[in-house]
Amino acid sequence: NEALRQLDAIVQLSVKTIEGDAPAAPDEGERYIVAAPAEGTFIGQANNIAAFQDGAWAFLIPQIGWQAYVQDAATIYIFDGTAVQGISLK
Repeated sequence: NEALRQLDAIVQLSVKTIEGDAPAAPDEGERYIVAAPAEGTFIGQANNIAAFQDGAWAFLIPQIGWQAYVQDAATIYIFDGTAVQGISLK
């Protein structure tokens, strides 16, 4: 069910990193915030959430106030309606 797949990707949102292009061999369930400028598989998806589910990329458009923990930066990012803004936890 598509709705359950989307919920799985965004509830308690944590992403691996902010990346401008898809990794060559993503693991099932990995999520990324797409950086600008987006390239390759991620073209046209800047600021969206890319979730690798069932062997394919799904892109979710964030709404104002969405928060995501970015694992490699140990930072929470908040979507302000235009871009993501980081809040350091260190």
